[in-house]
Amino acid sequence: MLGLCNTSAQNGHWAITNWVLHTTFENAVELRAPSATAVPQDLDDPALIELGARQYDSAFRMCHARPAAEADATIASIVPRSPHIAEAEADWRSGQMNWIVQEGGKMSGIPAWPAPSRPDVAWVVVAFPTAIDRGMTAPDYLAMTDPAPEGACARCHGAQGTSRAPG
Repeated sequence: MLGLCNTSAQNGHWAITNWVLHTTFENAVELRAPSATAVPQDLDDPALIELGARQYDSAFRMCHARPAAEADATIASIVPRSPHIAEAEADWRSGQMNWIVQEGGKMSGIPAWPAPSRPDVAWVVVAFPTAIDRGMTAPDYLAMTDPAPEGACARCHGAQGTSRAPG
């Protein structure tokens, strides 16, 4: 209120503030995330993974980088730091990742998914990082996310306007 608190982005929060914010976020996700029984069984479908990679590339790559690549210097200097995709996925179960993608997080820089009426689409994004755990390489990722010759919409919806992914 009086300007006494340093709001510079050059410095992080106090350790206690970091702990409170992160612990609150973790507990909120744990409480609200879909259970393991609600996780779709087809998250390893190659078409779903490719669609998830394309969604990730357009919406999340800027902050969480590509597999086997570092974030650019501006993103790397964000406080708190955005975790690399390989790190971000490692700490969360699939249901929790779905909730984070769908709902976002206050004071975390994570926006809510822009299509709240389509929760199935957030599962597509969750399918992608699981492929990183199974050994997706940078060339694999680039092959999946190359622009479609038919245009930007065809990257996800296909040349005929229909996604190759189930559902």
